[in-house]
Amino acid sequence: MALMACPECRREISDQAHACPGCGYPIRAAVTGSQDTTGAVVKTTGAVVGAWLTAPWLARTIVGVVALIGFFIFMIVGVLNK
Repeated sequence: MALMACPECRREISDQAHACPGCGYPIRAAVTGSQDTTGAVVKTTGAVVGAWLTAPWLARTIVGVVALIGFFIFMIVGVLNK
C-alpha cells in the first residue's frame, strides 16, 4: 500500500482508497475510470457512492435529514389518529 496526495485537498491517502476520507474526492474513479471500457459506468458509480459514504459530513447530513423526515411523518400520523 502506497501513499499518494489527494488531487483535491493534497492530504496523504492510500492509493487503494475509493475516495479521500477528508474531502470525499473520488480517487478510484480518477485512476481507473477512463482506462478500460468494460463496466466503466459501474466502476464510476461505485466510486462516487464510495465517496459519499467516506465523507463523514455527508453521511451525518443524510442521517439527519432522514431522521427529520421520519420525525415529521411520526408527528403527522400521531395528529391524524387523534
